Amino acid sequence: MTGSLQERTIPRYVALVVLLLLLAVALSLRLYRIEGTLLYSDQAFCWRVASSDTVSELVDRAAGDTHPPGYFLVLRNWMRLAGTSPLALRSLSALLGLFSMAVFYGLFLEVMNWADRSSPSCSNHQLGALFVTAVMAIHYVPVEASRLARMYGLATLFCLTSTWLLLKAIRAENKPYRWWVAYSLAVAAFCYTHSYSFFTIAAHTLFVGVIFSGRVIRSGGQASKRLLTDFLAAGLFAFLLYLPWLPLFMEQLTRVKTDFWIPNISMGRLEEILLSWATGLGNWDGMGYWPPLGLSIGNVSTAAFIILVFLEILVAWFIFRSDRAGLFFLTLAALPWVLGLGFSWLGERPIFLPRYLTFAHLGLVGMVGVAFARLPSAWSGTLLAARVLLPCFYGTW
Repeated sequence: MTGSLQERTIPRYVALVVLLLLLAVALSLRLYRIEGTLLYSDQAFCWRVASSDTVSELVDRAAGDTHPPGYFLVLRNWMRLAGTSPLALRSLSALLGLFSMAVFYGLFLEVMNWADRSSPSCSNHQLGALFVTAVMAIHYVPVEASRLARMYGLATLFCLTSTWLLLKAIRAENKPYRWWVAYSLAVAAFCYTHSYSFFTIAAHTLFVGVIFSGRVIRSGGQASKRLLTDFLAAGLFAFLLYLPWLPLFMEQLTRVKTDFWIPNISMGRLEEILLSWATGLGNWDGMGYWPPLGLSIGNVSTAAFIILVFLEILVAWFIFRSDRAGLFFLTLAALPWVLGLGFSWLGERPIFLPRYLTFAHLGLVGMVGVAFARLPSAWSGTLLAARVLLPCFYGTW
């Protein structure tokens, strides 16, 4: 196997066939014995809220909890088509997971084309897009989110869609307002699905701010002002769409401060989350033992430290190269963590819960995908793919 990844070409029909195969693998993993367990309390709660007699009653029930009503409304309509069995309820999340994979493929291409100022036909971009789609197909975190009758699958879809639309709006040369309007709608839908969407929107804001600052420094002028004006207008439109729910969100926020149940996050727990997110191996017992395969690595802290060093090297590489694509995905991955931990530390109650940040995990996948696309040779790409995909495969099964 010789030659660089950049030198290899992928015909479009081959990329399409591979993408369809990955979707088929993803669907099989998400539907495998999906009906075999009863709905646990959170999933049963979603069923009860979605089963409300009227939309008004549904909204009232959602307001009495800690989540916005978006997912419950979607689930309510899905139940009319598919029924109310565990298979029917969870299959919605599985379907949303497939849509998310397709959007992630397009998002990765868009980010790479923006970062490299190139056309969509670059083969290394296609390879990277197929790689991140493969990771999403079999990684423990997105697979688990697609097997639960909860809002994480829908939130992930809106997260990826809004981010893709943001890139399209920024890169559009003709009639960009269409993309900005679509971005506003996607952001509003994201906020109506999960309150932790604000963390990802903060990452969007930081991203646009960096681009705006760079344009002002380089050239200034009308183009820079137009970007800022368009983004602020889109944000205002999304805010107005979200405004009817805002008073209820503030009530939920007050309720969270008084009686929310999320426990304090410990360093050991953070290490386990990092290990699961980076390797795709879930269900660590805190002692370096992974029950599904009887795999033992000794100390979780040691493994987490090794992974953290690898991520630090990856970030340093992105900074050294001024790699806009890598830094973009770093922002999507890191800022929700920083804000979640920061508000937990500053606030009266911890709010950091890893499954609430499922959509931030894809930023980490995107970072590794950028590294894969940048590798200088096919053999190094093969080694990285094996290092990432094999643990994910074992972790899912």
